[in-house]
Amino acid sequence: ELPYRQRLKLRGSPFFTLLFSVMCFLIFALQIFSEHQYEEKVINYCQHELTDEAIPVFKKMGTEGILSGCINFMINWDINADNKDLDYFAYKAQLSTLEQQTLAAELERFNTIV
Repeated sequence: ELPYRQRLKLRGSPFFTLLFSVMCFLIFALQIFSEHQYEEKVINYCQHELTDEAIPVFKKMGTEGILSGCINFMINWDINADNKDLDYFAYKAQLSTLEQQTLAAELERFNTIV
């Protein structure tokens, strides 16, 4: 016969289980709050901090509008920061060397502010 039930009498409260559960909840809440703050900073940057030189570059890079194009590009770049990706975006949008340099400078500025 296989045992399918245990008959144990536990004494005390599950202190460590409760502590671990509370810690997991707090870490999860901090992650959500941190992500929300990050998204607000990116939106604020794209609305107010974008340089005049970068605006035509973002216009040329996509049809979704400057603000949403900037937000999507900056978040994707921040997650997958790699110079090969920048070369791919530049090739896809047919950016000139000057426009590529402008975009690279904007990314550096973004990293220092956000």
